[in-house]
Parts: sequence; structure tokens; C-alpha cells
Amino acid sequence: MVQRQRAATVNEHSQRDGLISTVRSWKHRHGLAPRFVKPKGVAVARTARGCRVRLGCTSSSSRRVVRTAPRRSPADECASAIHNAARAAIADRSPAITPGVTRRPLAAHSGSRLPSTVHSWASLNWGVGMSAAHRACVGVAILLSVLSVPSANGQCENKQLAKLLSPGPAVFGSAVDLDGDLLVIGAADTSSGGRAYFYERVSGLWLLAHTVSGPYAQVGESVAIANGRVFVARRGVAVDVYEKTGGQWMLAANIPNPIPNVPFTAFGSAMSADGDTLAIGDLNQTRTYVVSKSGAGWTSPTLILPTDSSAFSNFGQSVSLEGNTLVVGAYTAVGGQNSSGAAYVFAFDGNTWIQRAKLTDPSSTVSVGVGHSVSVRSGLAAIGSHSGRVLVYEDLGLFWALQAIIDRPSNFAQEFGRSVAIAPDRLVIGAYGDTSYAAGAVGSSYVYAKPGGSWKPALLLTPDTALGFGTGFGYAIALSGSEVAIGARTEGAGATYVMRSTPNPDQSFGAACPGSGGFSPTLAILSSFDGCKHPGESVSIQLQSALGNTGCLLVLGTQSSSIPLPSGCTLLTVSAATPIALPVFGSGPGNGSITVGASIPVNFPLVSVFMQAFVFDPGVAQGYCATNGLRLSVY
Repeated sequence: MVQRQRAATVNEHSQRDGLISTVRSWKHRHGLAPRFVKPKGVAVARTARGCRVRLGCTSSSSRRVVRTAPRRSPADECASAIHNAARAAIADRSPAITPGVTRRPLAAHSGSRLPSTVHSWASLNWGVGMSAAHRACVGVAILLSVLSVPSANGQCENKQLAKLLSPGPAVFGSAVDLDGDLLVIGAADTSSGGRAYFYERVSGLWLLAHTVSGPYAQVGESVAIANGRVFVARRGVAVDVYEKTGGQWMLAANIPNPIPNVPFTAFGSAMSADGDTLAIGDLNQTRTYVVSKSGAGWTSPTLILPTDSSAFSNFGQSVSLEGNTLVVGAYTAVGGQNSSGAAYVFAFDGNTWIQRAKLTDPSSTVSVGVGHSVSVRSGLAAIGSHSGRVLVYEDLGLFWALQAIIDRPSNFAQEFGRSVAIAPDRLVIGAYGDTSYAAGAVGSSYVYAKPGGSWKPALLLTPDTALGFGTGFGYAIALSGSEVAIGARTEGAGATYVMRSTPNPDQSFGAACPGSGGFSPTLAILSSFDGCKHPGESVSIQLQSALGNTGCLLVLGTQSSSIPLPSGCTLLTVSAATPIALPVFGSGPGNGSITVGASIPVNFPLVSVFMQAFVFDPGVAQGYCATNGLRLSVY
């Protein structure tokens, strides 16, 4: 242990000393001159292997002038800069970078010191060599080469926020609903009658606030939350409505089964609530009901039936309600090219519910169980099936159009689509029979994001600890904001997890080191919805509040750190592949800024890149100030 600690200390010192040497060399070359000189000639730099590479322009008085370059177009200048800068930056570790060419990933630097190419780049007189466009192109090229270093520490990973274990009978987590700080979990155990549990989040902890039980009916077969109310189904009998009064959850209303004497009724097999309206499915009787709050009570159930109803379509197996839109799943209905099931869309016109569409899988002859799960939100409908396929339809006004077909990622992702939850920017799909992510573990949930308008895999949600066979993680899911509740009804007596449904966002860390005038330069990433970037997307790194009309070093690495520098600043990233020298535009302290853009290759590996900028500032003792640290995640 002592040897490891000593090695770590030596490595930190090497990283620190390497950066100090880089900055000193850079300061010496710049002379802390705040202005850039108009280019006149051609400069060369030496890579780690001593190769001379033409990089840009410098004054005719420079000792490094070798010849005068002919006038070229900005496009040619940019391409040449990318090609030559990449060679110098990576010392022939990878094929030269040219626009539109996909490169193989680079190996991470193994040495404890910054590579010698760091010093080559730092020694360049960037204030003299290039036009603004030229410098930006070079910065992009180096950024891409650095981003190609894969990391074992990908930060777009799963995040478990809480795990709740059954406080009573089995199948805890067979039904879930989540709304902010309120979570309701069903446990419809036929042997005990079942229960429903109300949890409230207080100071980050989920506390059991109320329990509903029943000795006979299957209490908790389905549950729902809307407008501060909790709905608990007693399958075949009634739906109970709970409201909080005086800090206590109290039974406020009862919605009985309209056909209680019909054999095999399954009233309450599925529920969905929005505002003051509740949809209730009865899959055995192939029907669905809608009730609404009216004064102090609730309206009589309105019967909803499809126009092509059949006796055994299981219409009402799943329901999802938002505003005036209701989607009902019928997983044995005749649809598509066979009897593969369907989902029906109804719209409320102010008086009645009218069928608008029947959604099926038109592309496959093997789909079965379409409509086993449904979810509607903001004009999007997700429809899960038994065959490992999820359909996404979009409301285009006059009709619903098929937007995407998402098939299970592997044959191991069993039960993919048996539960779904959709939001405008992400889709969560349960696969409670999944065995793909760990030997012997069963169950997962997949999160898909929609960068650039198309659905792409984003996260695999799994428990933090390995589970035994048959835990059912992903049997039921509910989405609220950036969080998702996931039921694992056969993990012992059952469990429910609350997890983040979006990747860890790009994060700022560490304190900036102020420059002249007391300003603190900052780094930021112009990110997509989830804070992580995706292959094929572009990324923009922005430096603000720096000293204008000077330069900066953007240091990138594969690890975060907190290494003190003699100047009083802190090095917040280590294992730097290369620093990028960039101009800072603006005038005066705190007014400088620059934005660097790069395109992430389509076949990009999962990485996390840590970065920090050191800005030239002759107004402070050390001659430079430092920004906060920043982590960029790509998945």
C-alpha cells in the first residue's frame, strides 16, 4: 500500500512538473505578449520523433522559416492544419486526420509525464502563426485525437438512487407509479390479498407513509398517481381513491366495478391517471372505462370499446392517459399482418371518446403481443410487445405515423418491451428476463435517447449489486422527470428501485484560479438534453470570462485530479494527451472568450474526457490563471 501511494505521489508530481514546464515554455515563447502578430511565413515544429512538420505561418524574422507558402483557400488551409497538426500532436500514433476520414482509436498514453509533443505544441508561437480560422481548425483536430482515447471510467453509466425492499408479502414491485417525491408500489399477492405502499421522499430518503391491504381482493394489481391523489385497484372489485388530509392519507372515494357479477372480470387490471381523469382497464372483459372528478365525487364509468372489438382481444391489458388522449393495448387483437395485437388511440372531443387510430406492427410477420404495454406522452406513443419489439408512433394531427421500430438488442434481452415509459426526449423499456449484462443476473431496463431526431441506445439500467436468477427487474416501470421507478417483483419478496433515467450530465468540478480584475475564467460544454454527447454529434467547448486578446492552453486528460501547483492554482485533470493552444478573443479582463467545436466520429468508443484551461494573464503573479475542471461524457 505504501509503495502504491508513493508511486501515485510520484506520478502526480510528474504530471504537475510536466504542466509547469509546458506553461514556462509557453510563457517564454509568448513573452506574455497579449497581441497576435500578422502571419508572414511558414513555421515548423518537431514531434516526439524529431520530425519536422509544417504547422502554420510566422514572421519572416523567425529562425524557423523554411519557405513561403503559396496563398491557399481557407478550406485548404483548414485541411492542411488538421492534417499537420494531428501528426505533430500524436507523433504518428494514428493515421493523419483529414475532414471526413474516420480514425481508429488511439492508445492511452502510458507514461507518467506529459508526452514530448506537449512541449512541442506549447513551444509554438501561437500568437504569430495562424489566422483565427486556422488556429480553430488545429484545435478541433487535436481535440478529436484526444477524444479518441477510450476510458474505462465512462460517466454515462447507470445511477441507482434508492432501493426499497418489501415490508410485507411477495411480489412487491409488480406495479409502480412515480410522481416527483411520491411513489406508490403495488404487491398483488393472491395468497395474502395484496398490498399497496405509499412512499414519500423527505430530505432525499424514501419513507413509508401509508399501507393499503385487503384480505380477499388483489389489492395493488395496478396503481396510479395524479394531481396529488393515489389510485389503488382491487382487481375485479373497485378502485379506491386516496387523498392526503391533515398530513394523513385517507380514503376519499370508491369507484366500483360496473359489472361486478360478471364472471372473471378483471376491472382494475391496468390504470392510468392524468389530472382529474382516470382510465381503468378490464382485459378479461375486453373493455376500458374512463371516470372523471365531478364536484365532490366521481362520474359514472364511461365504457370505451374499439370499433373492431373481438371477444378475446384482451383490450384493456394496458392503458395510458394524457390530457384528451387515451391509448389502450389489446395484445391478442388482429392487427398488422397477423393476429399480433394492437394499440388503439382515442381522443376526447369534449363530450365523447372517439377512436382515432389502431396502431400495429406493419413490418413483421413474427410480432406477437403488440400492446402488452403502452405509454403516451406529448404526441408520442410507445407500444411494447411479447416478441422483443417496441413501436414508437407520433401524432401528426390527421393521423398517427410510425416513427421507429426498436428491437431487442440481443437474444438475451428476454421480455424486452413488456413494460415501457416514454417522454419527449427518452424512452425506457423494461426487459425483466434479460440475462445479457451479467452472468446469472436477470432483468434490466434500457433507456433510449433521441439526439438528432432518431432514437438511439443511451443507458442500460441495472441494479448496483448483482442479483440472482429470476428477480424480475424491469417488470414494471414508471417515469417522472429524470427519474424512473423500476419494479423487481421476484427479487426475494420483491424490490423497487429509483434510478436516474438520464446519463450523468457533463459536470463542472474544482475551483477556478482568478485572474486580473478578480474574474474567474470558466469552461462550459454546450450539451444535448442529457448532458452526455453521442457518436455522430458535434460538441462545443466554450471558454468565457477570460482575459481578452491573449491565449490559453486547453488541457485534456482521462482522469480528474486535484494537484496543487506552486502558483496557487490547481491542476484538475491528469494523464493529459496533449494541451491545445488557442487564441482568446475579446478585450480586457473578464471579456475574453472562445468556442471550439468538433465532430464526434460515428464509431466513437465510450469515453470520459476531463479538461481545464490555463489562460495567459500577465496581471497576476504566476502569469496565468486557471478555469474550473470540466468532464465531457460521450456514449
